[in-house]
Amino acid sequence: MKDWSQLYNYHQGKTILVVCNGPSLKNVPLDFLKDYPTFGFNNIFLLDGFTPTYYAATSHLVILQSMEQIKTIDATKFIKQDYGFTENYEFYTVPHPNMFSLDPQLGLYEGHSVTHVALQIIYYMGYSTVLIVGLDHRFVGVEKPDEEQKWEGDDPNHFSPEYFRNLLWYTPNLEESAKSFAKANEIYEKSGRRIVNLTPGTALDVFEKDYIGNW
Repeated sequence: MKDWSQLYNYHQGKTILVVCNGPSLKNVPLDFLKDYPTFGFNNIFLLDGFTPTYYAATSHLVILQSMEQIKTIDATKFIKQDYGFTENYEFYTVPHPNMFSLDPQLGLYEGHSVTHVALQIIYYMGYSTVLIVGLDHRFVGVEKPDEEQKWEGDDPNHFSPEYFRNLLWYTPNLEESAKSFAKANEIYEKSGRRIVNLTPGTALDVFEKDYIGNW
């Protein structure tokens, strides 16, 4: 496992773009995704012409079903431990609610979203401004949160219909993930940092909002 301490404040004062996987990502110009260091998740490898600078995965369903694709991603990877990604940055998660970890080596809180995991890693690396795209924060065809479910047919909840097509996934818990995002925003603001959601029409009201054209 790589040494986390070498990342501490390594990018202090810089800006990073978090690339979430909602349907709105289809409308984000690829050129914009190449203007900043980027953080992508899960099945982001389905986005043609794009490779993130950093990559994270926490869900065992994602890791097990997409393991071979994840191995080929040419990015600095952060993977939940115990899946054999020992040449990357491994982490373990802790169950405490409404938590934001300042040191990934002591565990990360999943917060019902891999995006929340990334925000903790990004904070540790010292970035002062986090821009977010593709964070629609709405899903169709989901009856109950936090359930293992097989999505039948094309996936309408992500940027690609192949995303969870005929695959297992955990249904989102939007209420709880919003609480986690609020905690992250509080921590960032207290240290004079910013999280800015550039997703048009996002259903998440936690972060400061803006438009891609302003960046």
